[in-house]
Amino acid sequence: MSDEVMDKKELAQMLRISERTIERWISECRIPYVRLPKRGAWSEIRFLKSNILAWLKRNEVKPSKYFRSNKDDDEDD
Repeated sequence: MSDEVMDKKELAQMLRISERTIERWISECRIPYVRLPKRGAWSEIRFLKSNILAWLKRNEVKPSKYFRSNKDDDEDD
C-alpha cells in the first residue's frame, strides 16, 4: 500500500497554517512525523498523509448534544 509522503511545506499548505506552527508542533511532539536517517549533523522530517488525516480525526471536537444554536431560539418566536 502506497502512502503519500509530505514535507513541512506541503503539510503547512494542506492544513493552511505556517511552517513555523508545524515546527512548533514537532518540537512539542503534538503531530505524527517520521524522522529520516541522519545526513551529517541533522535529519529531515516527513509526514505520512494517512497518519495526519487519522491525527486530525482523533483531534476533532464534536459539538455537544446539549448545544442549542440561536437559530433554534429564533424559530420559537
